[in-house]
Amino acid sequence: MKLKYFLLALVIGTGTATTKAQDYDFGVFGGVSFYQGDLAPGFTNGFVNGLRGIRPAIGGLARYNFHPNFSVRGNLNFGYVAMYDHLANEGTSRESRNLSFHSPIIEASAMVEINLRKYIAGSQRWTWTPYVFVGAGFAYTKTQTWYDGKRYALRTLQTEAEKSAAQYWGKRPIQPVIPMGLGFKYNIKNNWTLGVEFGWRMMFTDYLDDVSGSYTGATPTSTTDMAAILGNRSGTAKAYGTKRGNKDANDSYYFFGLTLSKTIRPYQCR
Repeated sequence: MKLKYFLLALVIGTGTATTKAQDYDFGVFGGVSFYQGDLAPGFTNGFVNGLRGIRPAIGGLARYNFHPNFSVRGNLNFGYVAMYDHLANEGTSRESRNLSFHSPIIEASAMVEINLRKYIAGSQRWTWTPYVFVGAGFAYTKTQTWYDGKRYALRTLQTEAEKSAAQYWGKRPIQPVIPMGLGFKYNIKNNWTLGVEFGWRMMFTDYLDDVSGSYTGATPTSTTDMAAILGNRSGTAKAYGTKRGNKDANDSYYFFGLTLSKTIRPYQCR
């Protein structure tokens, strides 16, 4: 009987402690977004060239802290990604390929956040922690490029041989993503938390930048044959099947920046 009462007290005590650990955070994100893919410069092509595709990003977050070490979080982020062969790959063979793209990123995601030490906003002891996160979400993209002063959508144009397939995955404007990354947060005052965060978004398509497989071999039949014009911008003919990109690796994108959030709790700080 004593064991039964002990276990009952333990369950009630654990439940009370967990309830009192329940906090709600609401905040904003501000930083930059950039991408990794077939148009991104290699590590040997200069650090400055790698920065040419960085664009501003903003967002909002809502976090439920059900334990000082664990949270679930929802995000709505807005970013932009871009890259240009002739700028980012100067002096390489990709400069003559002369491809480019830009796309907005609108991402909605949910994730689990794990604090590597206890964190309680407004406490006297648990005032900072590094953390990691992983989750799932969806991203809306609209891949485009500039040509002769006009902007063209690339998703449905047959710029590559592989895009003729009816089930071509890249035609879908909304793509699943897996966000993962790490960060550091610090309790700056009362219930206010400032954080810095780096997140990678794994995608399941290689056509965020509209570059993956091989050339179609087509030559423009008119000044309005945009699939042929935008498929090969090198200025030289490319035979059907000639490699245009690397289809063995999918594209991805990143968010990096600061978060500022305020904790709302039904209980006073422990």
